[in-house]
Amino acid sequence: RPYGRKPRQGRKPMESSSRTSGSNSNSNHNKINKNTCLEAAILYTISKSSSMEETTVVTAKKRRKSHVWKEIKQSVSTGFAWLFVFLPALAYYIHRTIHQPYIRSSSSPLNVLWSKYAIVANHVTMTSNNTSSKDKSADIFFVVSSLEPPSATLYSLMYPVEQILDFSSSSSSLLTGLLWIHDKDLGRGYLLFSDVIANRIWRWEVGSGPITIGRTLFMERSGCRATECMTSNKLGSSCLATEIGSNNNNNLVVCEVGEQRIVRIEPDGARTPLITHIINSTSAAAEKSRVGWPKDIMYTPFGDLLFTNDNGLWRLEEAYKIPPISAKLSREAHYSPPTTHQQQRLHLLYSKLVHPHGLAIAKDLKHIYLSDSDPNNPIIVKLPIEDDEAVDNGDDDDDDEVIDQSNSTNSAATLCTAEKGGSLDDIPNTVFFNASEHRELLNDCSFAGRHGIQGLAVDHYGNLWAAVTGGVVVFTDSGEMLGRICIGDSLTDVAFGDDGYLYMTTQTKLLRLKVKSKKLNLPNMIAKKNK
Repeated sequence: RPYGRKPRQGRKPMESSSRTSGSNSNSNHNKINKNTCLEAAILYTISKSSSMEETTVVTAKKRRKSHVWKEIKQSVSTGFAWLFVFLPALAYYIHRTIHQPYIRSSSSPLNVLWSKYAIVANHVTMTSNNTSSKDKSADIFFVVSSLEPPSATLYSLMYPVEQILDFSSSSSSLLTGLLWIHDKDLGRGYLLFSDVIANRIWRWEVGSGPITIGRTLFMERSGCRATECMTSNKLGSSCLATEIGSNNNNNLVVCEVGEQRIVRIEPDGARTPLITHIINSTSAAAEKSRVGWPKDIMYTPFGDLLFTNDNGLWRLEEAYKIPPISAKLSREAHYSPPTTHQQQRLHLLYSKLVHPHGLAIAKDLKHIYLSDSDPNNPIIVKLPIEDDEAVDNGDDDDDDEVIDQSNSTNSAATLCTAEKGGSLDDIPNTVFFNASEHRELLNDCSFAGRHGIQGLAVDHYGNLWAAVTGGVVVFTDSGEMLGRICIGDSLTDVAFGDDGYLYMTTQTKLLRLKVKSKKLNLPNMIAKKNK
């Protein structure tokens, strides 16, 4: 019987007396079977126990490995995860810094990886190849090397012209009115610009963090707020400026194209009208006409307000003396008549241009630049700022003058008229630059177009930057053309920011170029004037 098998029930045992020899042989056989089965059982038990031990060891090793890996992941997630972000970023920054000139080369394929904005232009054309002109150009542009032989004038920009905003997808846009504002509370600045057709002022800023803040809405209904204006679908704001006044508030001044006036934005949001009307005739019965579409605006260091419209260059003396109005009166002042201050202190300075447009004050603070946007007369004139005594009206003691903000009942003839002409019209040799005489230099920028010269800006060197059809052109204060950058589109305005960039606008795009030139900051000389 196999080992461990019980005998069947009811089976009788064999008699030992009858078969002695047979019983002995059976007993020996049974002993052998028992021993063999016992050995097999022992071997099976041993093999099973050994396999269980091996399984236990393997499971323990797996558990130990998973526990160690879990501890590693916890330590990495708690204290060292930032290394996986910081080290690649540091390597990329070092690579950019070391190989910056080579990466910035226009022919480098890494240009696409370098800038997250679309690249509009890569080259600057120096007008002259003499050493003096090249040195002056090197002071304002970041250039890598000449793309042609050493005597050539075409250079590759280290920092190309970037397109940072595009409004082409909107139904209609007209971008202009670039203005850089420094916020003392934030410790940094931001850029403002107008969309004339959309009736909005936008704000663009990089921010102080690693991620660019970008575009945000600064002001809705910026140039058309009255019911009559809104129902007739008139345009919004155009040019912008910051006030130079005795209180140093630096309030924002907005040219409202829709309501045809120039207003000052007060800290409480009220809009104080500064300029509303002009007169186009010397007749005493002539109707007062609204100021129309102001093309550009700026303040002189003495607090006078300069602006251009279709009639010419105008000057409102001591505009900072106009007191603010309340928010309630501001809602009712959309179509108010001109104030006494405006009637007595508004003067036409220059009226010899077809379409006066851009304004900029020279570094010497004694001259102003004025551009003509007429495509048939693309010129820039340089005019002296008239002496204050020539337009003082015989009043030598006006420091404590209180301006009457009420509606005036004076005759229309008290306003300066466009028919009389400007006080600077008879000054000879005022042409600073005539583009018609330099067509061969501007042909590569497709200068001949529907616009002449529009926005102007002056840097801290005294160089003049002009927005022309096809690109931007730079001049010295003596009228020498230093260089030009072809954009391939009509620029509407140019302005410097405190962040090291020159900002430019086309009809639908906001562009920027990193330059060495800085913004010319005008001093506040009102206190010196009043002494």
